[in-house]
Amino acid sequence: MRRVHDRGGAPGAGPIERSEHEYSMWEKRTDAMLRCLWERGILNVDEHRRAIESIEPGAYETLSYYERWLVALESLLIEKGILTRAEIDRTRFKPGDRVRVRVETPPRHIRTPAYIQGKTGRIEAVHGAFRNPETRAHGGSGLPKQFLYLVGFELNHVWGHDAAPPQDKLLIDLYEHWLESA
Repeated sequence: MRRVHDRGGAPGAGPIERSEHEYSMWEKRTDAMLRCLWERGILNVDEHRRAIESIEPGAYETLSYYERWLVALESLLIEKGILTRAEIDRTRFKPGDRVRVRVETPPRHIRTPAYIQGKTGRIEAVHGAFRNPETRAHGGSGLPKQFLYLVGFELNHVWGHDAAPPQDKLLIDLYEHWLESA
C-alpha cells in the first residue's frame, strides 16, 4: 500500500514544489533543535522519518516541509516521555506580563501592524492557540498553532504624549511569535 509520503514520480502526483524561500526563524530553530537532538543521541534521523511518515495523510498534504518536521519532533518528544502535550502547549505569557512587540518587516502578509512594533504593553488575556494566519495566507496549514494574546498598550506610548487621556488603552490581538518579554 502506497503511503502519502511515498511519491517517487507516481503518475498524477504532479510536480514536487522545490522553490526556495528565505527561511523563517521558526524553521531555522526547528532545524537546529533536531540537529542538536540527533547529535546528542536523543533522537535519530530514522525515528524522525518514521514520525513524519506517520502524519495523517490529510494533515501531511497541508503541512509545509518544516511544519512536518515540527509535528514529527513534537510526537517523538511525547513518545519518548521527554515532554508532555501540556508542556508543549503551555503559554509563554500570562495576564499582567509586560511584553514588547518584535520589529520585523517581512515581504509577506503579516497580522501585526507596523505602528505597534517595538512598543511595550501588558498581556490582558490569553485567547488560546490557533493556526497561524500569516502562514495560512500563503497556502500553509498554519501549524504549529500559535497562542493568541490580547495585549493592552497605553495610547500615549503608541502615539506620543497628549494623544489621548492617560487612562486610554489600545487593545490588540497579537500572536505569541511576535512577542518577547519586556
